[in-house]
This record gives sequence, structure tokens and C-alpha cells, in this order.
Amino acid sequence: MADSEVFKSYENIPDDLKKERRWCLYKIIERDGKKTKIPLQVNGKPAKSTDTSTWNTYDICLKALKINVGDGLGFMLGDGYLGIDIDKVTEDMAEYFKDNNSDSMTADFLRNISTYAEFSPSGTGLHFIGKGKVPGGRKRYGNLEIYDKDRFFIVTGNSIKDKERNSIKDIESELKPLYDKYMPKPKVVNTENRKIPTKTSYYSNRDILEKLFDRGDIFHIVEKI
Repeated sequence: MADSEVFKSYENIPDDLKKERRWCLYKIIERDGKKTKIPLQVNGKPAKSTDTSTWNTYDICLKALKINVGDGLGFMLGDGYLGIDIDKVTEDMAEYFKDNNSDSMTADFLRNISTYAEFSPSGTGLHFIGKGKVPGGRKRYGNLEIYDKDRFFIVTGNSIKDKERNSIKDIESELKPLYDKYMPKPKVVNTENRKIPTKTSYYSNRDILEKLFDRGDIFHIVEKI
């Protein structure tokens, strides 16, 4: 169960998000020695980012969390909502708060993205939630991930207070130059005399498992084993 400090942090979540019926809970599980997070409904069953019937309101999810359903709250991206996730930013954040002209990718996003931002559950990552679409096809590069659909996004309420960030803003125009800078296009490979890679070859086993968990498909697979 989340502690009292976590519930207090949830008060910082913008009302724009709280009014949406796009909420779920999440549970931390361990698989192959690594921790991952799976979305849950308020009844403890798997939630799916592609099935609106498994989503709920903020208030109902919060009540479920208070009676030990899950480890925290999540928000389903899509219908204009996008999420930006930057991992392992502890040193970059410290440098940014000392000098907001620092030249890290983290500082670049904080300076130029105006929407709500918060720390990840571990406190070592940075999340933004805004309105808009991902400017291109690539969603992940290095420690940067950007999604605008078919994904649940953990929300902590541990907000970043470097500027006024108490609302959800349209950031599509702000994101485009950053996306072009930090999310390079995949290199074109000469496929002559080579086997053309399948789409799944761009993903690690962990990526595939997390995607299956997010969609709820993994539970159907487990049932058949």
C-alpha cells in the first residue's frame, strides 16, 4: 500500500487529468530478476491500454489504492494525451537546479516543455504529461521514451517546481525540435542480399514483455501455458 506521503503528492496532479476517465492502478512485479509494472483495474484484474472498459475515474482508483489494490496510480495515454519519460536524470536535475542553462538533454526538455512534469516513482526519472502527438514514428532512444497511445503512464504527483506547471498544455510545437534533436531517425540499412528485419527485431525481450503486460495480452498467454 502507498504511504501517506504518496497520497499527499497526488494532490499535486493537475485537475485536467483528474477529471478524465482514463485512470488505472499499477502493481510492481519481478520477472527474470527485473522489476516491471503492470496496469490493474480497481478490482485487481489486469487493465488494458486498448480497452476503455478497464479504465476508471481518478477518485475510484484512489479509493482502491487506499484498500491495497496496487502500488500506485497510472494514466492511459491517447486521445490527445502524450507522455515523455526520461530515465536516470539525477545528476542532470541537480545541475539544472543549480544552473538552468546547463546543456544536458534533461535541462533542454525542462526549459522548453511547459506542461506538467514530475519525478518518477524511483525519484531518478522525469515524466511530462501534455497534449499532442509524437512527431515521428520512433518512440524510444537511449533513456528517452515518448508515447501518445496504447500505453499506461505512471503518475506520482511528485511535481517539478522549476516553473508554473500546474496544468496540462499542448506541447506538440515545443516537442518537435526536441524530438528531432534527441530522437534520431533509424539508420537506413542496405537490405540487398540481407534478410529484411521484422518489426519485432527492433525490440528487446523486455520491451516485448512490457508491451504485452500493458495491453493485457500476457495474461491470455499465461492462461494457455
